[in-house]
Amino acid sequence: MKEKMDALEARKAELEGTIAAHTEENTVLLHPGLANQFRWQVEDLVSSLNDPALKTEVSVASDPLIAL
Repeated sequence: MKEKMDALEARKAELEGTIAAHTEENTVLLHPGLANQFRWQVEDLVSSLNDPALKTEVSVASDPLIAL
């Protein structure tokens, strides 16, 4: 148990050092509404995949995205 705690403490120190080494200019800021936008797009995709009239077209169009 002590060995595992020591390993976790070492990893914590490593991660804190990595965080401290990054400057503000290396930070990527995301728009606060980005998560909601992504959720809405996924909901639209699910709706389209469940629509029999659009299923084939949407499947073909989304294949390259899923392969990433």
